[in-house]
This record gives sequence, C-alpha cells and structure tokens, in this order.
Amino acid sequence: MVRKETAKNSPTARGIKQPPTKKPPVKKAVLTQPNTYIKVDHPVSGEIIAAHHYAVRISTDALGSVEISLDGKTWHPCRQAVGFWWYDWHRIPSGFHKLQVRVIDAAGFIANKSKIIKCECR
Repeated sequence: MVRKETAKNSPTARGIKQPPTKKPPVKKAVLTQPNTYIKVDHPVSGEIIAAHHYAVRISTDALGSVEISLDGKTWHPCRQAVGFWWYDWHRIPSGFHKLQVRVIDAAGFIANKSKIIKCECR
C-alpha cells in the first residue's frame, strides 16, 4: 500500500530535515557591445518640453534594436527611420522626467546603455 503524503505526514512535519535546495548564482548582465555609441539626441539634458507629445531622437552605431525607459520604469521599443531611432512619447505628464535608452543585440542581451537624460514637461 502506497501512502499519500499530506501536510500532516510530510517529512518536514515529522521532523525530518530536507537538504537545502541550491539556487543557481545570479549572473550580472555584461554589456555585449560596451564600446558602441548610444545617445539620446533630443531632448537634451535640462530641456523644458512645452508640449505633451514629443518625438525622442536616439543615435547609435550598435547593432540590434533600441528601447527606452521613462522615469526608470518599463522599457519600450523604439522605431528606426532616416538614420536614427525614435520614440513617440505621448501624454507626457507635467513634471521632471528621466530618459535612458539601451540597445538589445540579436541574442537578446543588453549591448549598451546611454547616460540618463533629465528633462521637464510644463
């Protein structure tokens, strides 16, 4: 007769210690193209944005796709056109904002990140 294990008769409940489970070590992300160029061209740091819509322009010589993070939150894909990468920023809330862009290589790794740009929308 095979006995089903329940919470009452589990090895832990009966005082039998289980061996600790080993978690794999967390590997730090290494930039795959650290010497490549990536920059938010517009807005420039300190710029005041008067509209609640803005086309963010990004320059890079890296290979891959480009994403942008607004105020350190979710990364959004950018589009490529006329030699630059663009992000159409809609419904910009009033106040101070931080923008950062990154390149994702073909294997899905972060190739490089830009400096953080600070701007204000009024």
